[in-house]
Amino acid sequence: MKVCAGKRSTDEKTRAYYELKGDLFFRATRGIDPSSFLFDFERALPLGAHVLDVGCGSGRDMLWLKKRGHHPQGLELSSKLARLAQEYSGCPVTLGDLLTTALLQKCWQGILVSGVLVHLSRGAVPSILQALARALSEDGVLYVSVKEGVGTFCDADHRRFYYWQDADFKKVARDAGLALLSMTRSPSARGSKDTWLGYLFQLKGGR
Repeated sequence: MKVCAGKRSTDEKTRAYYELKGDLFFRATRGIDPSSFLFDFERALPLGAHVLDVGCGSGRDMLWLKKRGHHPQGLELSSKLARLAQEYSGCPVTLGDLLTTALLQKCWQGILVSGVLVHLSRGAVPSILQALARALSEDGVLYVSVKEGVGTFCDADHRRFYYWQDADFKKVARDAGLALLSMTRSPSARGSKDTWLGYLFQLKGGR
């Protein structure tokens, strides 16, 4: 993925929400049980896998994976959430942007991108999926979730969300060199009317 210094993955108002209200987001999400969407991802990982959690938020998912014997590391755009996630999970967290981070130059056995791509424009997603694919080990797995729908939406906190149709996202993933292992459709765990599409991928020709 070609990146430029200073290039940012999300718009300023969305970034501001997670920076200014990170403590509220932390309290609202850390207690949600992630087993329903992490189970298949974790089962596909080798024992003691090194996992990158992109947009690690509260650190909840890293803690869940850590308790199962894996070695998660977080990437977080918000300095407030990065600090809270590291304290809560006991896992290392790097402050940085998905578009410019050096962490994708490493090789990971698992990459978790839960609820992150919803804030990135549809035009930005193909090159991001290509970069994530290049950062996977030969037997690595990638979990990605997006919101199902059409167009964009700006909520009361001025966060912008980009929606996807299942067929469109699958095509972008295939073009990025990813093979689908499984797909789920589930309601929001936070009680909203949103439907989440969850995808488990590996590299084409992997395993």
